[in-house]
Amino acid sequence: MSRRLATFPHGAWLILWGTVAVAAAAVSQNFMGLLFSLFFCSLILFAAYYHLIMTDALCKTVLRLLSFLGIMAAGIAVLEKIVLHGRVSATVFNANYYGYICELLIVAGVYAWLQDRPWRRLHAAGVAVNAAGIFLAGCYFAWLAAFVGIVVLFFCLGRKRSAFFCLSAAGIYGGIAWFFPKTVPTTHDMARNISARIYIWKTSLHYFLRHILFGNGMLTFFFISKGMDRSFRAHAHNLILDTLLNYGIIGTALLAVFVFFWIRALIQNRRTNPSSAMCLGVCAATFVHGLIDVPIIGFQSAAVFFLLMALAVHPPFQNESP
Repeated sequence: MSRRLATFPHGAWLILWGTVAVAAAAVSQNFMGLLFSLFFCSLILFAAYYHLIMTDALCKTVLRLLSFLGIMAAGIAVLEKIVLHGRVSATVFNANYYGYICELLIVAGVYAWLQDRPWRRLHAAGVAVNAAGIFLAGCYFAWLAAFVGIVVLFFCLGRKRSAFFCLSAAGIYGGIAWFFPKTVPTTHDMARNISARIYIWKTSLHYFLRHILFGNGMLTFFFISKGMDRSFRAHAHNLILDTLLNYGIIGTALLAVFVFFWIRALIQNRRTNPSSAMCLGVCAATFVHGLIDVPIIGFQSAAVFFLLMALAVHPPFQNESP
């Protein structure tokens, strides 16, 4: 295993980033962040290893399993809605993280529906119930993120007609929503959520400037916001800002270099390896959701994200030197 991982190209950038993340948390005595850093490093090792041994058959098997598990989770969400009312989390850490998982499974399910014809009914059912899961979770921004992920998926697969159809449908819905605003789903506490996020972003920027080079490790906002409402404490509610706050400019730059190589390789391989297109759709959905939240930081949601990254069937850096 260690020999195979040693062939993972550009992995040195991840090692340097992981070192900064762990060291910054340890020096700042941010022990929760230290544990999360070790957890994320283990997930990255898992994703890197399985990415290097991934085959088309294994990829399709995993996608079938994810569709089935998504259906099971939606069943739990329905029971939770009936019994407890309110927003559901379906055994996930919180409702927003469940909504994020649903959006990822929708993008993966659409890809699987296109590529895995014998199991199309299963994947179609998975997409449908995960869309319902977003509604039950009350995480309506996940619909937008999933939509962007699907459009990116279609473009990367060369299905431009499907992509333009989705964009046209979105334009029509936008026109209807302009004249009939009630057709846009909202939560009863939207004003509170917006004001809280603005406060969080200002506070995060202030603390980032105080620790601009290396940050304080993962979960820095949780570490510094002890007097705040618990429901908003986990992170900076913006993926880029949270990354800067956690790892500083140096750690963020190290991570950004690897992400650049990873995305570039997926784009280069999307024609010959269609699963790369799915990974690009998942990344696009994550980035859009990351504009107002950081759901990738959850235990279950992070595991699903990195599992999907591992499904790029062939090593996307096959033409690159390590």
